[in-house]
Amino acid sequence: MESDRIIVSQVAQQSEFPADFQPVAAMNSCLCGYFDDHSNHCHCFHGQIKHYRAKIFGPLLDRIDRHIDVINMPAEILLGHEGISPVVQQRVSKAFKQQIL
Repeated sequence: MESDRIIVSQVAQQSEFPADFQPVAAMNSCLCGYFDDHSNHCHCFHGQIKHYRAKIFGPLLDRIDRHIDVINMPAEILLGHEGISPVVQQRVSKAFKQQIL
């Protein structure tokens, strides 16, 4: 990723492809997704959280430059906020409904 190219090797053949991109990843803080959430109770044990997070740590995490924690926000606030333009509110509402299905 750092060299803006990807080399795929198979048996005795190599192919090189351009790879100028910004990867984006997201994950829950634990298996149930409620760790550090003040409105819900996390049901995970410490060992489960440690094992869950160990899956992403290592060489992959080293290549992710920015880490941000996003707090859980109730859908009522996102979908009913008066400061959001109607066009944006419709897009958010449509995306929310698609996720429920």
